[in-house]
Amino acid sequence: MKLSGYLLALLVLPALAAAPVPLQPLIDATPSGGTLRLAPGAYAGPANISRPLTLDGGRQAIIVGDGRSTVLSVAANGVTIRGLRLTGSGDSHDRIDAGILLEGNDHLVEDNEIDDVLFGIHLKQVNRSRIAGNRVTGKQLDPGMRGDAIRLWYSQHNVIEGNRFIRARDLTFANSADNRIVGNQFTDGRYGMNIIFSPRLLIENNRLSDTGTGIIVLYSPDLVLRGNRVAHALTDGGGGIVFKESSDALVENNEVLHCSVGPTASRTTSSACSFTAKRAVIAFSTTVSKAT
Repeated sequence: MKLSGYLLALLVLPALAAAPVPLQPLIDATPSGGTLRLAPGAYAGPANISRPLTLDGGRQAIIVGDGRSTVLSVAANGVTIRGLRLTGSGDSHDRIDAGILLEGNDHLVEDNEIDDVLFGIHLKQVNRSRIAGNRVTGKQLDPGMRGDAIRLWYSQHNVIEGNRFIRARDLTFANSADNRIVGNQFTDGRYGMNIIFSPRLLIENNRLSDTGTGIIVLYSPDLVLRGNRVAHALTDGGGGIVFKESSDALVENNEVLHCSVGPTASRTTSSACSFTAKRAVIAFSTTVSKAT
């Protein structure tokens, strides 16, 4: 009996020692403009950042959410989030439970691993920020029940570059003009890219595959789509690149491979508009270059 009790203690004590450290007190103790470098280990979320600072995990710190909310929320300007793993958001679409929620301007979010989240990175009225080199993997849900890997809402002059998105619903850009979306990868989704009321975007050198549709552009004029690759969009309409009521676009050097429908554009209601398509590679698509 004494021996079994001793063995039980040996099993329980490491588990207690490994309990995540509360992150919020550490953030609260960091001065404005300061840097919080987390030691290797697990930290308990959710947590909120309300002033400019740098949160650096050194690729060895994990923020574990409570499974009922957003893991890390920012409501400030000039925040850097780097080198973290964030996991375990809630599953509410109404709350938009995410790995990271950003509000404010001039942020940098780079080199983070975000997994087991409903929404990945949510930019809500964010300007002049850079989201780069992150890896986002959504929850294991049916495509229609997932959240967006990245979601921009009323956000302008941001750079979304070099991120890898896996198993999410869409990449959504809503009411978000003048952003650069460059060199990202997205696999296993519903809509590859869903662009709504977001003029003057640069969408360049992105790779989308195994989604229901490819790049869908609605009511968003003056876009440049260059050097993108859309492959294996075969459900939910299966459109490789689709424009609706979106004038004055330049579409060049894109590849649309093995999609149900190739590049498609509908006419706008404006009598003075242009749509220029150059040097596209289209292969194994059922319908190609349909204009209505």
